[in-house]
Amino acid sequence: MKRTALFALMIGLVFLWGCSSSSANEEAYKQFQSDLCAASSIEMTVDLTASYNEKVLEYKLFFMEDGDKATVEVLSPKLIAGVKAHILPGKDSLEYDGMILDAVELTEDGLTPLSALPAMLECMKNGYVTQIWSEELSGQKIIAIQSPISDEAYLTLWLAKDSMTPLHCEITNADKVVIFCNIAEWTINRG
Repeated sequence: MKRTALFALMIGLVFLWGCSSSSANEEAYKQFQSDLCAASSIEMTVDLTASYNEKVLEYKLFFMEDGDKATVEVLSPKLIAGVKAHILPGKDSLEYDGMILDAVELTEDGLTPLSALPAMLECMKNGYVTQIWSEELSGQKIIAIQSPISDEAYLTLWLAKDSMTPLHCEITNADKVVIFCNIAEWTINRG
């Protein structure tokens, strides 16, 4: 009888410990979202891989959001380095220094490699978390979250637990990863 009671107590403590860790992660992520919403601008440099059915494209991109305006600059591949896309809310096309070009979509929702970064940031700021967990990656403690972008797509984001700096992100659509980002540089500007 004593063993059963002790075993039940230990199971209860394990559940409470797990809940408290999850709760702490949720609070840390809510603070991260609050910091993003309060920022005057946000900048990031990413290595982005876009997976189409028949090909995989790789880009190095610089992204800056300032208010409701977002700019994406291609840093590589060299062939299109320096091209800037100005992404405006509600537009399905990208504007390149006055020319408007349609972008090849990765999803039925209209996600493109260049529109993925604004979608990712919007989800980080205002998305609701469906899953949150802790990991350890190369000795670093990580908080990972999943958040829906649309009916078919969701974001998975990995953040350094100590600084809440985004490290990696992927966008999955219909159970296929269509965008994977390594976030090389991340800056939140407070204004």
